[in-house]
Amino acid sequence: MSVLRGKISRSRTVDTLLIIGIIISALIIVIPYLLPQYNPGTTLRILTRYDVSIVNEIEYGFLHSAYAVENNIIDIEWESVDSSFWSNYALSGEIDLILGTLQDLPALESSNSLRPIATTATSGVSQTIAGVLMKRYSEGLPIWCAYALRVTTFELFVNEVLLQAYDLSIPETVEDLASADFCPSGMNESLIGLVVPEKLSIEHQFQNVVTKKLGWKNGIQNLTLMYSNSRFYEDDEDALNALLGYETAIALTFFDGQAYETPLWPFRRCHLQNMIVVQPDLIAIADGTTQQSQSEVFIDYLLSPEGQALWILDESDKLPVRREAFDNDEGFNMNKYEEFNWTMRSGGPGVTEWISSEDFALWYYFNSTVFSALDNLTLTWKNVVNAEMNSSIDFMQFRQFREQLGEPLSIIDPISHLNESFTSSYALSILDELYNVDFLVEVTWLWKVAANHRYEMILSTLSALM
Repeated sequence: MSVLRGKISRSRTVDTLLIIGIIISALIIVIPYLLPQYNPGTTLRILTRYDVSIVNEIEYGFLHSAYAVENNIIDIEWESVDSSFWSNYALSGEIDLILGTLQDLPALESSNSLRPIATTATSGVSQTIAGVLMKRYSEGLPIWCAYALRVTTFELFVNEVLLQAYDLSIPETVEDLASADFCPSGMNESLIGLVVPEKLSIEHQFQNVVTKKLGWKNGIQNLTLMYSNSRFYEDDEDALNALLGYETAIALTFFDGQAYETPLWPFRRCHLQNMIVVQPDLIAIADGTTQQSQSEVFIDYLLSPEGQALWILDESDKLPVRREAFDNDEGFNMNKYEEFNWTMRSGGPGVTEWISSEDFALWYYFNSTVFSALDNLTLTWKNVVNAEMNSSIDFMQFRQFREQLGEPLSIIDPISHLNESFTSSYALSILDELYNVDFLVEVTWLWKVAANHRYEMILSTLSALM
């Protein structure tokens, strides 16, 4: 009996140990699933051209948003390298997102360095704004999308009382500024105040937009007549002071993120119709990313009302791409709201670059044919207008003289010795030669001679008709 009891006792001990072993094994497997899991969080890596101030603004806003918190995105690492390396970075897996421009991202798109964006947030962005593309599609999905705008709009400050005294309405287009209505007369030296264009200046950019909106030839003709209707000042402050002092009735100004404060009545701030440059800031996902969903969370934030509101603050020189940015009363900026609405309504000439290559030649051309011969140009235009007003010429003749006055000139090219009209293709063809001092001096002198000869020929023809 005692032997049997010993066997039973040993058997129970083995069973107990076996059960304990099973329980311990089960706990080893189950406990890790019951305990809170440690997740170190995600760091997004973004390639950009932005300076520190903008980068800090975006990073702070995103990391403190629900978008980042709910998806455990805890940091952003910003990369800034030469654009020639962007394609390699996009494919390397070292970055997730790219913030670039229309000069950057289409090149990355063509090298298959970008990944389609699956988030629906891009649907809230218009396909085009002011004639400029805001998103590009690949296989039915955006490959890049705009999230902010750098906008330059050309505007007028006008003195309504002074215009009314001359029975003139507020001009809305460049063609209005170039019309005979604003031709200097005995009563008025000039009602339009402009700043003399310098290379790379905002006034030089104005020439670029006009030739893109109206076409090269028509743009040059209208600019020539607008200049002949104007008086010139050294800088914006002088031009605005002339307006405030009733010396002129119109001053050309511009909005580039920080609007001028409009003076009290009788002064008004008015847009020139569709005279706008729109440079979109774009976002794309790098094809090499291993964090697709987190990258799209960042895009969701940038295109949300919260993210868009970053660009309506006074210190920002950008505009949002979505109206919902202004739904938050905090930080509401009425000037920016007006500029945003005007930009959205603008047909625009689709201009995205500050100055195109041929416009460097255009600057030298106008210096030779207009600003170096301004007295002759203005005198000729006055005589054409007076001849039509006095019925010495009919309206058809007036139109012919008007077009002839600003018609792009022809000269014998100093190198080819061929007769060359100042077309956009000719302007491009001599771009490199303009850095040659000898060529530059000769070609600008030829343009000036040709311009003065034209003005004298028109005056001579008018004299014969009168």
